[in-house]
Amino acid sequence: MVYPVADNPMVFLHTLNLPGAVFVLAGLFMVVRRGRDGLVMLFLALFAVGCAGGIASGLLLSVHPAHSAALAGLVYIFFSRGDSGEKLYTALMVLYAFLVAWTGIYKGAYSPGDAAAGMFAGIACSGLAYTLFAWVVKNIVHLNILKHPARG
Repeated sequence: MVYPVADNPMVFLHTLNLPGAVFVLAGLFMVVRRGRDGLVMLFLALFAVGCAGGIASGLLLSVHPAHSAALAGLVYIFFSRGDSGEKLYTALMVLYAFLVAWTGIYKGAYSPGDAAAGMFAGIACSGLAYTLFAWVVKNIVHLNILKHPARG
């Protein structure tokens, strides 16, 4: 379904170079809201986006929906249970991920299945990044702290 009224906004949103700015703003939000922990979140976001891009390009899927879904997935994991500002930020990032896929489909750059598979790869990579991080913290960091307690 193509609606002439939506042509200009969809083409504008799809051709606008927003991903770089969105990722920089997301990183700044993480660091400002969570301090040093935000740097870890930023590293996980970069890992998830890289993983999603590698999988999507290797399987010839849509890379932009994979990137935006990976970032939105990690934002959801870390900020969805926060205060109202963090919930609003989470909703905007999820909306952005859907708009990236939708505008690509509308413009004809991606098929719906291609965009959905790219988004699935992004969400899976964000889940994998968080799971690996939680495993490292639980099995390496905490065990190391228990084996070598601080002397006070």
